[in-house]
Amino acid sequence: MSRAGPTGKVPALHVSDESGGKHIVFESLAIMEFLAEDHPSLWPAERLERAYARSLATEMATSFGPVRNYAMNLREKRPFDPELYNDKVAQNIRRLSSIWEELRSKVATKEDDRGYLFGSFTALDAMYAPIMFRLRSYDLISKVQGKHALEYINHMLNDKAMQEWEELASRETEVIPRDELYPLQK
Repeated sequence: MSRAGPTGKVPALHVSDESGGKHIVFESLAIMEFLAEDHPSLWPAERLERAYARSLATEMATSFGPVRNYAMNLREKRPFDPELYNDKVAQNIRRLSSIWEELRSKVATKEDDRGYLFGSFTALDAMYAPIMFRLRSYDLISKVQGKHALEYINHMLNDKAMQEWEELASRETEVIPRDELYPLQK
């Protein structure tokens, strides 16, 4: 975790300015906006879609605590544990299912659809990436509702960048006890 930001958390983007000065851009939304300045396609091109994507990204960053409390560990998987699955987790998964189903159903039949929430990859897909791994690690995918939502999860988990992330994680040697797949604190 030596590359974490000043909050002690990730993500944190370490960058240099033109004069070689070092800076840390931390927190997901700040990083996305920083990157989108040079790569505008990180957000949908259409203004209202872009605003909606940012709204959903903010919701992801500030909500879904019950699901986000599942430790983020790409190296381990555990069978479904009904004791860890409560009404709040179920509510989170219903909301996520609803978002994914709504967005994917709008673009799934378009000729230029590439399998992401707005057709092409956006920052919003990046926001949901850690949740995908949590759903799989804790055997929660079966709780997701909707054909398009399930197809989206499958697409994301088979995405080349996601698989590369998982491969890199499998080679990590640093162990952070709180991030291992222990029972959640209630």
